[in-house]
Amino acid sequence: MATSCALLRRKSPISSGLQDATQHVQLTHYPLRSFTEASLKLQEQVADASVEFVDGIIFSPSKIVICAGRLVDALPSGTKPRRYLERGDPWFYLDVEKRVTDSSLPIVDYVPLTDYLFRWDRGGFWVARYAYRYFLTPFNRVTRYALDTFMHARVMYHALHKSGLSDTYIIQDVGVPFDAVETFYEWLHETLHIYPLWVCPIRIRRSSPDAAHGLHADFAEASTPELMLNFGVWGPGPKDYDELVRLNRLIENKVHELGGNKTLYAQAYYTEEEFWANYNKPAYDAVRTKYHADHLPSVYDKVKVDEVAKKAREQTRMPSILHDKRPFQGLYGVYKAWRGGDYLLQKKASTKESQQIS
Repeated sequence: MATSCALLRRKSPISSGLQDATQHVQLTHYPLRSFTEASLKLQEQVADASVEFVDGIIFSPSKIVICAGRLVDALPSGTKPRRYLERGDPWFYLDVEKRVTDSSLPIVDYVPLTDYLFRWDRGGFWVARYAYRYFLTPFNRVTRYALDTFMHARVMYHALHKSGLSDTYIIQDVGVPFDAVETFYEWLHETLHIYPLWVCPIRIRRSSPDAAHGLHADFAEASTPELMLNFGVWGPGPKDYDELVRLNRLIENKVHELGGNKTLYAQAYYTEEEFWANYNKPAYDAVRTKYHADHLPSVYDKVKVDEVAKKAREQTRMPSILHDKRPFQGLYGVYKAWRGGDYLLQKKASTKESQQIS
């Protein structure tokens, strides 16, 4: 999972240089009551040339917030910026949800640029909330403050994978063309009923059809949509591993059916034939050959679920008597993340960022 929504557009072509950063982002939250309204608002914001960042949170079918940002040089007089990086700051999604729950009007915030770009780091969007549930820990401001060190994406995801608990969660990011997003959302709601969901427009190609970012198999064709809507689907899956695989494959097949594709940081359950039906193998092989890399493992080899390696990891992860026992499995992951240095890396990074800001 990315920790921030990518810059949607540049004010000038990339060939003419990078865009200057500013100190703050003016962030407008639009509370909406249906996915249809949210889809229209997203497309409206994408079409607005003054909007530089946009994403959204689907808390439930009737509670959705679209967040649109613009870079600004100065704050209005008397405005206090909202912060999200320090231990005592709120988690971004909780702050947004609380403040828009009883509002039907847009809410405007001013957020320091660094806080905006890393607003999802603390809590890993909302995935860290599942850790509290797993460890039967109260989820409130006091416990979030006390456990803040372990609630950053770097540490949390390391612990998730080292513990093996990642094999019990559905973790997918998929891109769907805008003309199919309502169909896909309804399917997600009926099939998985996982909330919250993250949505973010993705620019698939730039000024020419062949300038693609890899989410579409036929990116050399002019018919490729310029934009897709990314759905971040992250939540607990069934305890039965075969059922977990079945649901992940259903997601992959549904996205392909609707003309979309998935990003590949998550596990891929495709067969090799299915994988290359979704991704442009001739173009990929041409690049590998050009740069003398065709002897290396392919991207499919890297992202596919390797059942043999998975079972080997299961046998060496921890003593079998504790292997899948709650909470020992989770505690083992936390220990491995701490032992691996992520705990210290996070501490050093926080110290360095504080020094730079000051």
